[in-house]
Amino acid sequence: MKLSEERINEVLEEREKRGTVKNYLPRVVLASASPARKALLESYGCSVTVAPVNIDENLIRGIDTRQRAVFTAAAKLAAFFAAHPNTVLPVIACDTLIDFNGKAIGKSADEKSAAETLRALSGETHKVITGFGFSYLENVISGSSESEVRFKKLSERDISDYIATGEWSGAAGAYRIQGKGAGLIESIKGDKDNVIGLPLKTICAIVNTAHQESVG
Repeated sequence: MKLSEERINEVLEEREKRGTVKNYLPRVVLASASPARKALLESYGCSVTVAPVNIDENLIRGIDTRQRAVFTAAAKLAAFFAAHPNTVLPVIACDTLIDFNGKAIGKSADEKSAAETLRALSGETHKVITGFGFSYLENVISGSSESEVRFKKLSERDISDYIATGEWSGAAGAYRIQGKGAGLIESIKGDKDNVIGLPLKTICAIVNTAHQESVG
């Protein structure tokens, strides 16, 4: 079987991430209640301690989508350390938002608003931006990762069937690519893990850089 260059790069990136997690991130605290983020880390062999925090995200207004995601993630990390000041394990906090035509889209409140969001995204391209706060080796790093997702053209039946799965609940943009939501997607440009809600490629790059500097 002949693999495309794109697929070869995906396989190599996957192997590098697994190696980084195995060697440097065997245990992590996840300051999030997201089952998807926890499952993603565990799929790479990481032992995850879940310690969600509560902040009022509605207070974070008046800034663009990327800044809002980064600020919210940093606020979650700060809230975690306020409650658990003696934690020495690596800690990850994230916030994922959809940016569609310059407007931030978060989680839908009900089925009606979820359906409206899916109608808006149908046949269009949007950005998935995940802000993160990461505590590692006594360093605290904030940043973000961005991926582009293009939706298929969705019929009303497509939308109603997906709403019936319940996956929209608690998901930015009212969909999850790791479930039935994968069927809504035409293409993804960028880190797929970022669309799930945790930019593991970026996190691993930070970890590798930190270790290179520590032995350099």
